[in-house]
Amino acid sequence: MKRSIGGDGLLYLLSLALPGMASLLVLPFTTRALGVNEYGVLELCTAAAVLLTSIATLEMPQGLARYLPEADGFEARRAIGSTTLVFCVISLGLAGLAALGIAAALGKGPVLSGNDPALAPVALAWLVSTGAQAVAVRHLRWSLRAKDYLVAVLAGSAVGAAATLLLLHWLGGSASTVLIAQTAGSTTGFLAGALLARGELTLRWDWAVQVRLTRFSLPLVLSALGSLASAQIGRVLVAQHLGVEDTGRLGLAMRITGFLGLAASAFPMAVTPLVYARHKEALTPEWLAGVTRVYVFLGLCGLILLTELAPLLVNLLAGPGFEGAIPLIPPLGAAVLLVGFTSLLPGLELRGDTGMLAGFSIGAAALAVGSMWVLLPVLGVFAAALGPLISALCLALLVAPRSQARFPVPHRWSGLTVAWTLSGVVVLLAASGLFSSTAVPVRLALELAVVGALFLLLRLKRDLTTLRNS
Repeated sequence: MKRSIGGDGLLYLLSLALPGMASLLVLPFTTRALGVNEYGVLELCTAAAVLLTSIATLEMPQGLARYLPEADGFEARRAIGSTTLVFCVISLGLAGLAALGIAAALGKGPVLSGNDPALAPVALAWLVSTGAQAVAVRHLRWSLRAKDYLVAVLAGSAVGAAATLLLLHWLGGSASTVLIAQTAGSTTGFLAGALLARGELTLRWDWAVQVRLTRFSLPLVLSALGSLASAQIGRVLVAQHLGVEDTGRLGLAMRITGFLGLAASAFPMAVTPLVYARHKEALTPEWLAGVTRVYVFLGLCGLILLTELAPLLVNLLAGPGFEGAIPLIPPLGAAVLLVGFTSLLPGLELRGDTGMLAGFSIGAAALAVGSMWVLLPVLGVFAAALGPLISALCLALLVAPRSQARFPVPHRWSGLTVAWTLSGVVVLLAASGLFSSTAVPVRLALELAVVGALFLLLRLKRDLTTLRNS
């Protein structure tokens, strides 16, 4: 297992880092070409697509995580992958058409009220192609084909990035231009994934497999909606109460913290397939505890670094008009790390308690959305950054004890709790603006002291040695 986590972890890290670098390269051109208002329209399209995907697909791709690692032979894997692909493509197409029809009939929403007639059909094509790509690459991931997964992801991201730069130059800046480019990228990623699946992704559909996957994934729809609502509905609320420009600033902050999420999620991406496949082995809990401690340490160090670099990143990636994104980055980054931490608590999924997980996610999301609704008039767009953090913290506190009861892992809870608390204090100070008024040498000294304290609290020397030798 150690060799698997070392080799696969590196490949998963590359599958996140390289597309992340491509996205980072494209982002300054996109924000400057679109401007704050049009970039806000693009962010609203993204939020709508994420929420619609979770509802329309019934979270069936989550079933791949549960059943593919245990699938016995080619025919079983083909039935699972093909059924998921056919269902997701058809459901996304129908749901997208229905959503566009309803929105057009109501005549509401800043997206469809603009002067870009190409936006609606382009958004529909992008929605379907992105869903197909997600199934293809997840099939490779949960089949434990890390190399093939890397190739498919890189193919899609490379084409998407290149097409974005070229089309922005040829067609000018608009949300539909960016979505056309992203459709080309996601289509390429799907075709590469389907080819690398070696016949396991076809247009066959199996009713028995559909029922089995749906029984597992259906409770996860509410769970996923709960998680997504706290992150995506904030954009909608900001657009309604504060305007599309603030939505663009919030979206930029989420994009920047997404780079932290890409780096941090290499651990969960490599770990969860192995845990599902080998959770009955005696050494798995202790191994998972060590991986979790390393994840927390590296993630919190990355959060501190991102907080320090936030003003520079916003100026480099977006320029004038986006300065309001700077204080949003620390709480959004903390939320990203907490989500990754919760994904390393697999007890509920391993025991099939997806209904309980759904209830927890809905409760956490309701708390987050309610807090955003109440605090938006007081705190402005900053309230939308607090919402995901509140949701992620609430969900972690609810899931941790129940996961431990079903799949005990020897975590050092006292050290983890103090580490999260200490980092939370740093994040709050940075978001409040107190750090920006502190002399740079003093601020850096404090941050280095916090990093050293985290290392000592988590007692990582043995864990790092184990992973280095794996």
